Amino acid sequence: ILIRFAQNEDVPSLVIAAWRLTIATALLLPVCFLRHREEVRQLRRDSWIPAILAGIFLAVHFAAWIASLDYTSVAAASALVATVPLWVAIASPFLLGEGLTKWTQVGIGLALAGSVLIAANDLGGVGRNPLLGNGLAILGAVAAAGYLVIGRKLRKSLSLIPYITLVYGIAAMTLVAAAVANGHDLFTYSPNLFFLFFL
Repeated sequence: ILIRFAQNEDVPSLVIAAWRLTIATALLLPVCFLRHREEVRQLRRDSWIPAILAGIFLAVHFAAWIASLDYTSVAAASALVATVPLWVAIASPFLLGEGLTKWTQVGIGLALAGSVLIAANDLGGVGRNPLLGNGLAILGAVAAAGYLVIGRKLRKSLSLIPYITLVYGIAAMTLVAAAVANGHDLFTYSPNLFFLFFL
């Protein structure tokens, strides 16, 4: 809902996403620096590539999902982006070597059917382009699943605060670069809008 308020003031979705991750990173940096500086300093070189990939997936998640709210209803976008566990379950056998129980397979089938019903029900409803919005929300869910699958491996060697600070920072830089590349101004917004970004 807060994102929709900002979009109603003609703030581009990429700018909202960029500020959301930039503010989160700024809040985490002092804690990470004061409490986990040594852990970050000792981060192995082979951990950087997964961290960068996780950050890019997180950036795609926020860019796609926030953009979806500009095209479809908040309810549909929120329900579809919440299918992240479905995509993690589908990817797990291939990427993590985890099998799917019979009940997990039934759950995946029900979740897919529910997603189709939500998307189909919303096509004639709220939003400028519900089909595009619903597709962006699903892309956001798939990207978030990629972020989580990568994170499960990376978190084995990195505690929570350094992990999210690093990944949020990479996502923030990715989104800022995308916003600038698309010609969006990041700074000419009212204090009220910056408060919405913060919230």
